[in-house]
Amino acid sequence: MIPAFKGVFDKINAELPWQTTLLINTSDFSVAYWPYILGTLVIFMVAFKAYIKSVAGRLRWDQFILHIPIIGTIISRATMERFSRSFAMILSSGVPLISGINIVAGAVGNTFVGSKLKQMGVGIERGDTISRMAMTTQLFPALVIQMIMVGEETGNISDMLLEVADFYEAEVDAEVKNLATAIEPILLSVIGAMVLVLALGIFLPMWNLSSAMK
Repeated sequence: MIPAFKGVFDKINAELPWQTTLLINTSDFSVAYWPYILGTLVIFMVAFKAYIKSVAGRLRWDQFILHIPIIGTIISRATMERFSRSFAMILSSGVPLISGINIVAGAVGNTFVGSKLKQMGVGIERGDTISRMAMTTQLFPALVIQMIMVGEETGNISDMLLEVADFYEAEVDAEVKNLATAIEPILLSVIGAMVLVLALGIFLPMWNLSSAMK
């Protein structure tokens, strides 16, 4: 569409506003260099997939996604909910504490969180309490630490972990609802801005020409 309007603007031979110039230059660049653009995207995707398949790359990527605004919070809480519920079930089935935490650490779906949980297991094996090691990971909020401490004092860790899982599940549900509520106006604003720039870039020269002819 833009190349067609470019022909019209060339015939007019009028000074174009910056919005129109930007659109035309972007269109010309895309048409002229699309094989290079496509090739660059393909190379980037292949390199990225290879990177996150490596141990160090996956660890850094899993750590990075936990710090993405809003989405990272949801992923983090969902991961901890999965850990708490799975760990509670494993303990209830009679699996030893250290073995259980190592099993769950490999199944939480996030290698960074899993590495922190394995560190918990090492500390617990040395004689530290679950609550103390949970505190050192910086993965758990203070409320959850207190709930784990209560479970240690009462000797009923599995039930407390289930309550922790319920806590995280409620937090995730609330965050997802907030995200769903916020994303619609954001998308509408972005689409509206894009349409406005496109409309101004195409029709503004015509309006200027029409005004000049009057």
